[in-house]
Amino acid sequence: MAFTADFNKTTNEVTVISQDIIEGLKTKAILSPQKIFRFCLHNNVSSDLQQMIVVMHKDTLFSPHRHPANKIESIHLIEGEMDVVFFSDGGEIQKIVKLSHNSVGSAFLYRIEDRQWHLPISLTEWVVFHEIYTGPYDKSLDVEFAPFAPSPFNKKLLRSYYDSLLNSKIYNEKKYE
Repeated sequence: MAFTADFNKTTNEVTVISQDIIEGLKTKAILSPQKIFRFCLHNNVSSDLQQMIVVMHKDTLFSPHRHPANKIESIHLIEGEMDVVFFSDGGEIQKIVKLSHNSVGSAFLYRIEDRQWHLPISLTEWVVFHEIYTGPYDKSLDVEFAPFAPSPFNKKLLRSYYDSLLNSKIYNEKKYE
């Protein structure tokens, strides 16, 4: 599963992201198989600091995943709303964090660094966020998919997993504790 992205190729000391750029990223996302697109503010996957503007459509499906202990991920919401579901090693829901760009009654940022299984789920048609991740990035080393969930490569099973998760009693009981 390849996420599509553009890398920042400018040599400018200041990179500016406007709403026009975000709208262009949404167009690219809707045309991509995963319905997600990222604009990397860093120049390549070898950069020590990975910073991205990510646009994610509501039809984007991830498999729960985690990152190595020496990596940190921060997500700062710019537009939309999403749940971030955190799981135990056995796949039980531990916590659900709601992120909202208007932040009234909700958080707008999360940061994780301790190998937590997590799953972002879009609650609105579009979610736009600024992601910061410790580089360099090698997907084969930096993303471990959860053994308790379907493979990210099997969209039919993953869709069923999402439907089951979102309709489960425990999801609704744990929501925003």
